Amino acid sequence: MKNKIIVFTISIILFSIVVSTVSSIAISNYQYVNVMKANLKEHNKMLADIINNNDNPEKILKSLSKGDKNIRITYLDIEGNVIYDTEGGKLDNHLNRKEIKGAINHNQESDIRYSETLKKDMLYYALRVNNNSIIRTAVPISNINTFIRRNSTYYVITALIILIITLIIALKFTSYIVMPLSELEDTAYKISKGELNKRISIVTDDEIGKLGTAFNYLADSLDEALRDVTDKQTRLEAILKSMDSGIIAVDRNHNVIMINPCAVNIFGIKEDILGKKLINAVRDFDIDSIFDSDKEFMEVTIIYPQKKNLRIRTAEITIKNEHIGRVAVIQDITDLKNIEQMRVQFVANVSHELKTPLTSIKGFAETLQDVEDKEVQKKFIKIINDEADRLTRIINDLLELSKLDKAENTNDKDELVLFNTDEIILDITSMLEIESSKKCIKIYNELDNKKRILGNIDEFKQMLIILVDNAIKYTESGGNIYVRTYNSLGNVIIEVEDTGIGIPEKDLPRIFERFYRVDKARSRAKGGTGLGLSILKHLLIKIDGAIEVKSTLGVGSKFIIKIKGQ
Repeated sequence: MKNKIIVFTISIILFSIVVSTVSSIAISNYQYVNVMKANLKEHNKMLADIINNNDNPEKILKSLSKGDKNIRITYLDIEGNVIYDTEGGKLDNHLNRKEIKGAINHNQESDIRYSETLKKDMLYYALRVNNNSIIRTAVPISNINTFIRRNSTYYVITALIILIITLIIALKFTSYIVMPLSELEDTAYKISKGELNKRISIVTDDEIGKLGTAFNYLADSLDEALRDVTDKQTRLEAILKSMDSGIIAVDRNHNVIMINPCAVNIFGIKEDILGKKLINAVRDFDIDSIFDSDKEFMEVTIIYPQKKNLRIRTAEITIKNEHIGRVAVIQDITDLKNIEQMRVQFVANVSHELKTPLTSIKGFAETLQDVEDKEVQKKFIKIINDEADRLTRIINDLLELSKLDKAENTNDKDELVLFNTDEIILDITSMLEIESSKKCIKIYNELDNKKRILGNIDEFKQMLIILVDNAIKYTESGGNIYVRTYNSLGNVIIEVEDTGIGIPEKDLPRIFERFYRVDKARSRAKGGTGLGLSILKHLLIKIDGAIEVKSTLGVGSKFIIKIKGQ
């Protein structure tokens, strides 16, 4: 910009100087020629007076020529014949010369031409003296050229001085103009690199100052707009990150334009997929085809990275009535499906468990009406009573589970106390020894707990009763039960191990489910409801405990409880 202004300024100045110099030289030349013509005219008038006042003008002219040899004097008659010429010699008739013709016709005339006699350019001026003669004077053009050359040198020197001075002024003026523009350029570059706090210093109120003011206003507006966009983007990202539903947006070619962390977790994506094909990331054609479907809601099942049930809702993305892509909201409903399945299964199990004793009670009650044998009646009444007791146990266990579900994570602090487990365990095993002795099962206590736990004593007793009672039920006669306590990493560890029938490995993950039985016939025969271990797990959850099961079929089982000690 600066160089262009300097070049443009210098070009204008040079053009102006050349034009003015040439014009000045031409004008000076024109003026000098006119001055010479005026001088020759006056000279001719003087000579005409002399000729008119003398009888022998030729002699007078010769004497005058000796005084000024720079002026050529020619004296002619009216026919153009040369009477006298300072150059001497015989000369041709001059009647066809322009200045002679003009003098004859108009009394006086001038002309500039090449002289064949003197072999140089000459300025001629002719004057008619009387009706019979013409006086003509001439000077060489070289005299005029010498004047022009001398003056031209002065003109050129003056022009160069003016050019240098003008160039200095132009540089200063250009710097004055370009400096704010350079600052504007530098500030614009810094703003483009993210330095949005940069502004231009306004020192003038001219057009450049107004341009700087407008630029600063533009920068302020841009800064405010970017802050607003950044703020909205930050809030949008925070919302998307906090959502428990996946969000995926794609363009018309199924290239991903937005995806939130939840969607990344759902599909197990390990890399940045923005701008890439969706199918390469999710690896599921059903998911990819949803973005071409007109249905708003769909449910699909994916296999990778693990089996999941998804509910997906899609919507179009439009900008100024132009369709640019689609966005999908993805909900992982795997847990909901599992819960629904468990609910259905639970209802079926409850119905089945309640139906069995009720059917027995109803059947034996109807049969009892037609039986007169007292012994048979007593037997049927006992069966009805046992089934009623079983029904009562099931209902009580269901009520207990319901109560635990409601009270989970809402322990009443007034009911929580610090206590040592070993004393309570001794009481429980002593109480259950009556039952174990019926099957000749020995219970061994190996208690070495030095810490206390925070919890509800009655609920702790209930947990121990469930474990030891189950061990007695599923251990054959003559077997052994071991109850151990010890400390590990600040925790209280309680183990209940038996030498019973064991649990198949495939059933271990499900034994804490409600109404789940490994051997349904054997469990019912033992009087079990299928809810004991489920109640145990809920009681442990209340006190932040955990339970682990190790079992070998035909060898025995070990239940390991871990509770934080104090």
